[in-house]
Amino acid sequence: MSDTIPIIGHDAVGPGERGLSGDDIGGVCKRLLDRVALLPGVRAATFSENGLFFGPESMTKVDVEGFTPGSEEDKRNLFDQVGPGYFSNIGIPLLFGRDITDRDGPNSPRVAIINQTMSKFYFPDSNPVGKHMTTRVGGRQFQLEIVGVARDAQDHNFWSKPVRRFYVSYFQPIDGITEANFAIRTVGNPGNFASLLRREVEAVDRSLMILGIRDVKTLMAKAWSRSA
Repeated sequence: MSDTIPIIGHDAVGPGERGLSGDDIGGVCKRLLDRVALLPGVRAATFSENGLFFGPESMTKVDVEGFTPGSEEDKRNLFDQVGPGYFSNIGIPLLFGRDITDRDGPNSPRVAIINQTMSKFYFPDSNPVGKHMTTRVGGRQFQLEIVGVARDAQDHNFWSKPVRRFYVSYFQPIDGITEANFAIRTVGNPGNFASLLRREVEAVDRSLMILGIRDVKTLMAKAWSRSA
């Protein structure tokens, strides 16, 4: 057993800063993920738009198959756009269904994973896998098939109750994407990993901007102090 503690490093890469859009952003992030996963000491790697204990929160309204809302509030849910293997690599258990994969791309049916709170709210007496929901973002309408249910996760703060949240594939975005927050689990000091990470980003695209490299333990400590 290693005497070092696995640590998740947090890295925001800004592909939108250099004019990439749509499928190009997803392609760049996938190429970077494939390279990072092969680096010495990396135990797991994935990415999302909103990140862990850092970054924005996204919200939209959804119409859920078989559910009649009592108010507009019943339609509102947070969401994130995540990379392949997000739940298995972050360590969020899936209660039903499957994880997002790299096959959930622009030419495949759109999918979503909902959290436990969202599942209980819309599907209190049934398994939601295979059901559909519809959302409209930026004037476009998207139909999503629910392929999994994830355990609730506090990924931005420790003081709020679990809220309804769903996740879509980063390769099937429903909202404009300008950056990716990479979560990389390493063995050893993540500070020693920074130079390797910068090298890989440059190898993929010299014009990509690293907006910061942060230790998630530090981010969690800050979030905890705000909740105290």
